Amino acid sequence: MTIGLTALAFARSDEPLGEWWLGLVFFGLFFVAELTGLQFEVRRHGMILTLADVPFLLALAYLPPVTLLIVRLAVYSLAQWRRGTAPVKAAFNIALLGASTAFANLVVVEQGPIQFDDPRSWLVLVVAVLTSVVVAAAGVVGVRSRWSRAGSPRRRWRSPCCRAFWWPASTPPSGSPCC
Repeated sequence: MTIGLTALAFARSDEPLGEWWLGLVFFGLFFVAELTGLQFEVRRHGMILTLADVPFLLALAYLPPVTLLIVRLAVYSLAQWRRGTAPVKAAFNIALLGASTAFANLVVVEQGPIQFDDPRSWLVLVVAVLTSVVVAAAGVVGVRSRWSRAGSPRRRWRSPCCRAFWWPASTPPSGSPCC
C-alpha cells in the first residue's frame, strides 16, 4: 500500500524528490521528537506517545513527498532499534508509519502546492496529519481486534480445527498453537 500511494504521489507531484539539506534538518527534528516520548502501558501493551506530529506538519509543507517518506522511515527505524523493540513489532510499526505518511503525502499532493499565506493550505496540512493519525489508529485497532478474536485458550481448544488436529489427546500439549 505504501509503495502504491508513494508512486501515485510521485506521479502527481511537481517535485517528488529533492531538498536533501532540508531533509537532514527534519531528520534532526524528527529524531529529537522521537527521543522525547511518554510511555504508557495498557493491558500489557506498551505505547509511546511522541511529539512527532509537530515536525510532521511542517515537513508536509516543506519537503517533497518521497523525501519526507524516506526521512520519516529512517528516523523511525533508528528509534525502534534504539528502544530495543522486538523485530516483528518494529516491522509492523515501521510499515504502519510508512502507510500513514503515504496517505498524508497524497492528501497534500492532491490539494496542490502549499501557500503559506493561505489559511486553506494550513487546513490541508492539519487534515493530512489527521488522516495519518486515523490510518495509524485503524491499523492498530485492526491488529488488536484480530488477536482478541482468538479468545481464551479454552475457546481455541474447543474449535473444530484444533480438536481435529489433537483428537487423540484429551488436552492439547503445552505450547501447541491451540493453547
